[in-house]
Amino acid sequence: MRDPLSTLGIRGRARAGRAPSLRRTLVIHPSLESIGGSETVCLAILRALITHDFDVELLSSSVGKVLLHTYWDEVFSHVRVNRMRTIRPKPFDAYFRYLLTWEEIRSNINERPDMVFLTQEMLPGLARLGDVTKVLYVHYPRFHGIEDRGESLFRRGFLLPLSRAIERQLREIDLLICNSEFTKSAIERLWGKYGIPEPTVVYPPTLGRFDSSHAFEERQDRVLSVGRFSPFKRHEILKALAYDFPDIAFLSVGSYSKAYQLYSHNLLEGSPPNFSIRFGVSQTELARQYETSKLYVHLAVDEHFGIAITEALSAGCVPLAHNSGGPKEILPKQLLWNDIEDLRQKLELFLGDRKTWTLWHEKCKQIASRYTFDTFSRSLMQTIRGGNN
Repeated sequence: MRDPLSTLGIRGRARAGRAPSLRRTLVIHPSLESIGGSETVCLAILRALITHDFDVELLSSSVGKVLLHTYWDEVFSHVRVNRMRTIRPKPFDAYFRYLLTWEEIRSNINERPDMVFLTQEMLPGLARLGDVTKVLYVHYPRFHGIEDRGESLFRRGFLLPLSRAIERQLREIDLLICNSEFTKSAIERLWGKYGIPEPTVVYPPTLGRFDSSHAFEERQDRVLSVGRFSPFKRHEILKALAYDFPDIAFLSVGSYSKAYQLYSHNLLEGSPPNFSIRFGVSQTELARQYETSKLYVHLAVDEHFGIAITEALSAGCVPLAHNSGGPKEILPKQLLWNDIEDLRQKLELFLGDRKTWTLWHEKCKQIASRYTFDTFSRSLMQTIRGGNN
């Protein structure tokens, strides 16, 4: 197998055996270090484009080795990867980061593409690309997320001119795609004044390979939650539930961030013996946890979509999510909870009643079939071609 690392740093190289009439597409994703919702969508877009014979180049400051050596290996062996400099500004250097990002984009485009696909966030300088078709996939409007609201008034004021300058670039977008109806509503509310095209919802796919066959007795008495360790993901609720169910294991899995170091420390401090956290597990290990846990609990309120929910569905792990945001579009009402007491009651039901769990275990596998790569690829291509007829 070709080592995908060998594609890094290659610029402007013609693809062997490809006709010059193929549509040249530049995908820009400033950082592909970890595996989360935006990274999953980026890799799915790359895979869909190459599957449909687009000539694809990726521009990214860093591509994590965990991505290069997983099931995405096949994607990177067919995509030219063009490396930007890694830009890690201090908290108040956001202006500098965007300036350098644009300079990196401009200096790394050797040949004007037919289409530019932004898969992580809105970027400056799009007007200078001329009449290139510009597509933006939105996970949630930048500078308006729940975690952004938690910033100080000083920082929000400091970033206001930048956010307005970035958002004015929306006039250059030809096709706007988003991850849920929830996000679509937010886009129309927050960005409608910029004359944006009507957003199209293309739900993210589940790219992992999961074994959903394990029955109730074959799974551990364990409740799993997956998400970066930040206050938005509310892992502390899992810790609190562990006190109420001492005979059940509760496991939080996610990526660690220095920005939320205190939050992670508080989770560990004084935790009950049946509650544990794991940082940065491999995709193989994460799949095993999904496949051998009885329940998955999504704790965030107003989650934009929730890729971990569809992963749990694919692994036959029954998910319970807060009755808000994108998860309401994925799960039936029986798997949604409104408050902690409601969640406790659902845990008691699904952990204590094999028949109920098995019923929903089978239904979950049916729901998961809506979020396959083939479904995503078909919807994405219909959207692109429909928007460019």
